[in-house]
Parts: sequence; C-alpha cells; structure tokens
Amino acid sequence: MPDVTLIGLHGFTQTGRHWHEILAAAHDRLLARGISAVWRCPDLPGHGAAAEQSCALDDAVDTLYDLVTPGITTVWAGYSMGGRHLLHVVAQQPELVDAMVLISTTAGIDDAEARAERRRLDEQRAQEVEALGVDEFLSRWTSMDMFSTMAAAPDDMAERQRNTVTGLAASLRNAGTGAQQPLWSHLAGLDIDTIVLSGDLDTKFTAIAERLTNTLPQAEHRRVANCGHALLAEAPRDIADALVDITCRRLGYPTT
Repeated sequence: MPDVTLIGLHGFTQTGRHWHEILAAAHDRLLARGISAVWRCPDLPGHGAAAEQSCALDDAVDTLYDLVTPGITTVWAGYSMGGRHLLHVVAQQPELVDAMVLISTTAGIDDAEARAERRRLDEQRAQEVEALGVDEFLSRWTSMDMFSTMAAAPDDMAERQRNTVTGLAASLRNAGTGAQQPLWSHLAGLDIDTIVLSGDLDTKFTAIAERLTNTLPQAEHRRVANCGHALLAEAPRDIADALVDITCRRLGYPTT
C-alpha cells in the first residue's frame, strides 16, 4: 500500500494531463526518499473525458471524493479553477484533505455586486465559446494578459483542444468564479498544512495568495520569481518542490 496519494486538479481549458509531468516528478523524488506514492489527475467536469459531466460545483466536488483511498495520506494540489474545486472539497469534507497546495487561485469573490459582474463576464465568455468554437476561443483565451509570461507549447494547446464547446461553456456558467459562493469564512477553522503559490508578476493573485495565507491557520506563501499566473506551465519544478516538501512534513520526513 502506498504512503501517500497525490491529486492534481487542473485549470479552465486544461485537462488532467497538464499535471502529468509535475506529479511524476514529485513521485520520483518522494520515492528517492523512501516514500511510495500514487498520483491521480482527473479531467474536471466540462473538460476532456469529463466534458459531459455536470459542472455545478457541488456535483463536480462529489466526483472527486472517489479519488481518496481511506487510510492513506492524501495531498491535494489545485491550480486556478482546480484550486477553487479543491477549496470546495475542503469546505465540505475537510477530513479528505491531509495537506494541500493552492496555486494561483481564490476562495471566491466576497462582494455580491462584483460577483454578479463576474457572472456576467463568465456568461459572455461562454457565448464566445459557442460562437467561435474551441480553437479560436483558446487562441483568444491564451492571449490574455494573465498568460503573457507563459511560453507557447504545441503540446499544451493540443491538449486544450481536446475540450468541447458545450463542456467549456457549461464550465464557465456553472463553475466560473462568478458562480462560486465565497468560501473565505470556512478557511479560518481549517487545521490543514497548506502551501500557497503565486507568480510574483501576477499581482492580482499574489494579493489573493497573501489573503489565503493570512486566513488559513497553517499556510505558507511562496512567491515564484519572474512568473505570472500560469504556474503549471511556467514553474513545474516549484510546484513539485511544494508537493514534496508538504508531503515530507505531513509524514514526518526531513524536507531537505
């Protein structure tokens, strides 16, 4: 039986395969320290092989519970949309999360008016997917300023192109930041070892990362130098480092 299960949750327009390199690297480095691990990185609802699954956040979170093996330490990591899914898991079933890494993510929008405005933006983007098709929408999506520091990679775009119009539109409408109820009030009581990662060029999410770190009782904020929002692509080594460190801490192994 393995010592730990590593679970990676991807961002919007990605698939589980975007986690393969990072989780495989963390697995190998843990094994070198005598820690056996298995890793899992599902396609989240609305994406990849799960394009037709319900994207409502409560339904989406229900699909994640089966990733946990009772009696085995479980370390989760979530990037952007995946981080928001992870925080919903924590809010509903905190006993399933032994430690977590939150990457370029948020616990939601507090202000009701701002949340409604974001919901309108998510609906506008859903209509863009439906009007433009996947390829053209992805071209526009990855050209946004928040991804300006992400180097173009043909395999990255090919993987994103596995997604469907209906799946991406449903994800925006049902699992976008505008659809998410804020979870900040749930965080202060969580006794979960957490590493929060943000790129230091991503000023918006670095500020949110500071708030997450100040709200979660056992959180550490790591700023990744010279990186923006898309840390799965920009800083895979830093994410693997965080996974290895937090797993070693949880299991009582040295982190260096």
